[in-house]
Amino acid sequence: MQDTIEAIPAIYFITKVIYRRVPIFALDDRYAMIIIENLNFYRKKFEFALYGFVIMPDHYHLLINTWGKHDIKKIKEDMNKYIARQIILKLEKYHPEELLKFKIKSVPRKGHKAHEYRIFQQGSVDVEILSLKKAIEKLEYMHRNPWRAGLVQSIEDY
Repeated sequence: MQDTIEAIPAIYFITKVIYRRVPIFALDDRYAMIIIENLNFYRKKFEFALYGFVIMPDHYHLLINTWGKHDIKKIKEDMNKYIARQIILKLEKYHPEELLKFKIKSVPRKGHKAHEYRIFQQGSVDVEILSLKKAIEKLEYMHRNPWRAGLVQSIEDY
């Protein structure tokens, strides 16, 4: 069996962390549901395969295959911008006191307005997966993450 994935390019392991590591996804299920709903929408919009994901209290991981059809940067920017907007709206409605943890001082860029809140830390960790072994390793890492963090008693519970 060949270990490199030459016929299926553009597999990425993505980690996106919440600003100041605020455990927003542990606050209320509705915030994690924003991620899930947006994954469904953007998976169709950008035609990527979602091999696995995990939502932790203060970050999430994805393992996706873009099939080389769309730029990973564009997918992430589009998706995370909309997720952030939805989280802010829900925080305003259900947990306004928590929204203060995301308040920032922002200087507007030319042609843009200043942002009042930041939901995600700037940047993300993206690893291009070039082998089947590495893809399986990342899937196992994601599936064990809640157990390692003490969120569940066994891996199957999450």
